[in-house]
Amino acid sequence: TNPSLKRLIEAVKDMQKESDKGIKKQKLETPSEWGPNYSEFKNDGLGAINKLLETKKGFVAGAFHKEGLGDIDLVWGTPKTKDSNGYGLAHILERRISNEMKKGLSETEAKEYAMSVVKSIPEVLEKGKVGRDAQGRLKIETKDILVALRDNWQGEPLKSRWVITGFEKKVGNLREQAKFIDPSLITKDGEHLASSLNSNEPNPTTNALKKQTPLSEQAKAEKLAKLENEKGIKAKAVKKLHFDEIKKLIDESPNNGKDIIVIGEDNLTPEIVEYIHKKHAKVGIERLDEDEITAFNFTYPKNAKVIIDYQGIQHALNKHGINSPSVKFSKQPPITYKDIANYRDIVKNADETIKRNNRIISYKQVNGHFVVVEQINRNKSEFIFKTMFKEKGNYKNAPNYKKNIKEND
Repeated sequence: TNPSLKRLIEAVKDMQKESDKGIKKQKLETPSEWGPNYSEFKNDGLGAINKLLETKKGFVAGAFHKEGLGDIDLVWGTPKTKDSNGYGLAHILERRISNEMKKGLSETEAKEYAMSVVKSIPEVLEKGKVGRDAQGRLKIETKDILVALRDNWQGEPLKSRWVITGFEKKVGNLREQAKFIDPSLITKDGEHLASSLNSNEPNPTTNALKKQTPLSEQAKAEKLAKLENEKGIKAKAVKKLHFDEIKKLIDESPNNGKDIIVIGEDNLTPEIVEYIHKKHAKVGIERLDEDEITAFNFTYPKNAKVIIDYQGIQHALNKHGINSPSVKFSKQPPITYKDIANYRDIVKNADETIKRNNRIISYKQVNGHFVVVEQINRNKSEFIFKTMFKEKGNYKNAPNYKKNIKEND
């Protein structure tokens, strides 16, 4: 036999062996902990969800597909245990049910809410915006729902991304928000309150929050269908407070510690920002969801709140207000009370967010200029407004952006 030909044949055989190894390795890239793959539901997100809800085990490889990301797996997973923080659909359901029951909903109502979050996942993955959180982890989000993805399992890379958790971004505290809800929507026993501020889930009180007999499967299905039809419509039950009412709350409430008043994002108007500034006050805007708390590593998670105080307002106006040197000499667009009142909307819809130590910097491009908001994790339980400013041009060309990106790498 020709020696050269023999060597070539051996080389081809070696390559084939390596290729076979690679194929075997690919098959092993799906963690055995996930259980069986229900492959018949590939590219059928809602079907995959329903199957996993039925079996309460396993996963669907490629349940979803997202342009630029490829296939996304859906996993049943596990709720929180002594060995795991939880992941997958089981984790989403357990966390959402637990959170909502803490806020005053009954178990039935909390389960319906959790189910509405789970059933929204296909739409979020289809229509949502891809980004990264403060730690650089992949997320897809709409205005109201965030779905977090992972591309590894216990540090080992996987061929596809998978859904680890999902939650509603705008989360408040029902007991504190009772003040802002139409009293007619509170039941006689006062235990069950209307849906939270800025919440997108339907108002559970409209479904008669009285003690109910267990629902039949058909009734549950009809109720869930109604929830699905109403998804995406803002709850109109929330009562916005008058200026004088909010002033009174600010004047009479503690401005430090766990008892600080939470007024709700909708009540942070330009007039209230001015009042906080002139009264040297400090107020909570909203409470953070548990997933957000975990992301920011708060020491006292139960008390974690988004805060604004007069010092942050003062700093923003001094440095970037109408009479500041930045505006007078560099023609920078001025920051006003109206801009500050809108800062949380900028943060939640930011084009990019960067974490630097205990600071979070959010960038939002708006027509020919961009807005920058800086928040800081202070006192172990506060996520506080530090400053904001506007600049002309594209934020990616700004010196401070390039510096932050470099320091964030």
